[in-house]
Amino acid sequence: MAPRTPQLSPRSLIRSVTLASEYGAEWVEALAREIERNHRPDRSRLTVRWVWRVVPVPHLRQARCVVCAERWICPDVVWAEGLMSSGRRALDRLDR
Repeated sequence: MAPRTPQLSPRSLIRSVTLASEYGAEWVEALAREIERNHRPDRSRLTVRWVWRVVPVPHLRQARCVVCAERWICPDVVWAEGLMSSGRRALDRLDR
């Protein structure tokens, strides 16, 4: 099964168009590329939990973003990927 392309939510699309009207579409695209490049997940950590202080149970911690320390996939990356895949059309219409 092919991975889904991220879609911008209406709120993210409005935010993108507002930024583009204020700073320009090229600036918004550059910001999205920079966010995609810098925000990345750290490695998931395998830790041990102790049950009844006797039985070791492996536990996998969820990966977090290196830059903002939120759970992966962070909202900034969702916005950037959505903008680069589907939001670019809205920004192109704004330039006209």
